[in-house]
Amino acid sequence: MAMRAFAGIDLAVEAVPDATTLLKFRRLFVEHELTRKPFDEIGIMLCERGLMMKEGTIVDAIIIEAPASTKNKEQSCDPVMQSGRETIKGKDDMLKLAGFLIAIATAVVAPNASANGTQSDAEEYYQQAIIGMDRIQHLLASREKDRANALVVASELVRSNLVKATELGHPAAAFYHAQLLLNAPGSGSTGADNNHREACGLLDSWAKKGFVAAAVLNFQKCDKAYLRFQFNNPEHLAALAALSQSLGQADPASKYYPFPLASQCFAIDPVQVVMLTHEQFRAEAEYVLGTAQDPTDSEAIHRSLDFLDTAASHGCVASFDTRPMLRKHLNQE
Repeated sequence: MAMRAFAGIDLAVEAVPDATTLLKFRRLFVEHELTRKPFDEIGIMLCERGLMMKEGTIVDAIIIEAPASTKNKEQSCDPVMQSGRETIKGKDDMLKLAGFLIAIATAVVAPNASANGTQSDAEEYYQQAIIGMDRIQHLLASREKDRANALVVASELVRSNLVKATELGHPAAAFYHAQLLLNAPGSGSTGADNNHREACGLLDSWAKKGFVAAAVLNFQKCDKAYLRFQFNNPEHLAALAALSQSLGQADPASKYYPFPLASQCFAIDPVQVVMLTHEQFRAEAEYVLGTAQDPTDSEAIHRSLDFLDTAASHGCVASFDTRPMLRKHLNQE
């Protein structure tokens, strides 16, 4: 029934094509070499919408972790089999990394060159990462036979350049590196926790330096207390303080906007990732500050309304506008 609904077939008014008809149609597609074009078009559409895409294999099996066989003359693990297992796992991790980079590669905008035409080492590494993302875009549009492996190599180069630029203090590189850490496959729960901790530390430190996009992403990805509605939790209050602090400073990454975000203000769907300008990120931050604080008294309600009105004046059109509810509550006091 689900497949009929997906294909738009109504059995009450039309018959389902029989197997012979489908087989002939498929053979016509193959004979005229038409199969690749719709496949590529669908892949591009998925990437443009920020959905993860990767090449792999579907296996109808239950995978059980087990040590390599020791049933041999030396009574030890076969080094070939052992290295093969490690290689497969490593490649799978890299394909996951490539999938995330593919999702953001189509959206990254290269920054303007510096005024004197020279670049620091951090800027050079960042530019190399941007070139790597362009390479990923090229691979997506190409028909190279070994495209999956090429995507893995390009993704690793992007990652390593972002790491180097981040270590040298590049704000935009830190933003994308944090996103990679948040989406990277960790080795078990400990690895994922370490990645999350490192990413949130990066975002928090840059938020306190005035990087508004980092402050908003820090709230979205690192403020777990807010998801539990713990408005007075120190973790939540610290995220809001960093967000407010970023609005009061010069943004060190101003020339690198736009940046990607699952926006509450500027996306049709709140889970849709869109590119936001500096002004739009400020509106997003104002909206968060207006909705993420507990309106315990009239002063808090007025403060939330001020943030929400300011966000709206800066173009924020949120799907859920809490201002009518806050004003009603204020009038009842």
